[in-house]
Amino acid sequence: MSPIKRALRWFNLSQTISTRSQREDHFAHLKPSEYNILYNNPRVRRAVDGATRLKQAFRDPDFQVKIINKLWDVSPTRWLAKSSWWLLLTLVIAIAAAFSITFALVIMARSESFYGFDDDLIDVQHDPFLRAFAISLANFMGINYPGGPRDPTGTIILAIQSFFSKLLVVLGTGLVLMKFSRPRSHICFSDRMTVYEHHREKGQIWAKFRVAPSADQLLGSVAFKVSVEMTERTSTGEWECQFKEVSLDFSPTVVMMITNVRVHLNAPNNPFAGMNMEQIKERLDSVSVWVSGFDDVNGRMVTALESWEGEKIMWEAVFDDYFYVDPNEPNKQKPTQFVCNWARINTVIRPKQQPASTDEPSTADASISDRPTMHRSVSVGDDEVQRAATPTEGAI
Repeated sequence: MSPIKRALRWFNLSQTISTRSQREDHFAHLKPSEYNILYNNPRVRRAVDGATRLKQAFRDPDFQVKIINKLWDVSPTRWLAKSSWWLLLTLVIAIAAAFSITFALVIMARSESFYGFDDDLIDVQHDPFLRAFAISLANFMGINYPGGPRDPTGTIILAIQSFFSKLLVVLGTGLVLMKFSRPRSHICFSDRMTVYEHHREKGQIWAKFRVAPSADQLLGSVAFKVSVEMTERTSTGEWECQFKEVSLDFSPTVVMMITNVRVHLNAPNNPFAGMNMEQIKERLDSVSVWVSGFDDVNGRMVTALESWEGEKIMWEAVFDDYFYVDPNEPNKQKPTQFVCNWARINTVIRPKQQPASTDEPSTADASISDRPTMHRSVSVGDDEVQRAATPTEGAI
């Protein structure tokens, strides 16, 4: 199944599980027969290699994304895993040559500590570097060469070089194993969490944040566990920090696209019992979320942890789950163009241009003409390829 078809399948599912969370006044006038779905930036799925590129691709000024695994851990791993065998071989040879040349210069500087530099054995007065490089390369490759050390200084130099040669063997072995293994899984979180009263009369406290698997990952089953850190007053009047786990109530499927996940904090072990929002603001110090899921693509478990503290916890904020008004929308009061953020594709929903034909459809074609046709414009390099999607594949 192609990435676009898979994205459309999960998009239809996300519409089903997120109907209650969408603002009706924004989408009441949207009809499938009146809108196209245009796909821009099909390479957005690669943007997770850097948080900056991800924010630029999604064009949402209120959505700040960060990656759990450090960038310096992600980028080299992905780059080396996707590189060619010739590039890896060239990299290993370049490292070996660099070490050999470096130690050749050291040997040449301490030539009195090595055999083979005597003029009565061989004439090296015109090119002593070649003799030093031969000794260094032979020692680096583990080859017996007559230019051995004369004193402890030469022995120490060759021992250090041998140690680095063993490290190079380990590095080369690791590159080969990594080449055969799949890339690591990573999960993106939103930069902030919203805590608000979902139902003031019932005292329901909810937390809301965004999460998405990144790159080529597709999580089939996801589990969340939340821990809150609260500062509570003891019987002696002092304040102490306590950690409490909270049961969850959230959308059952969190895959592929950027999703607002709601955490229902009013569980049987509710730490906020009898508190109003002001008391919660005073006592709540941090919220931590553990996410674990099975990666259907790579066949492994994926786990991630993120915490929100202080200024990264927003109170009683309101934002849309999936759609926001297109920044290029000319009519800000009554918008007709919306942007939907996914982890793979940046989608713009625009009004469909009805054909100017005045011909009446026949009875046999009536059922077909009533079905909405959605055209997707996929950028491939400098070209654009337009294809028609069936309603079952791209219906809103």
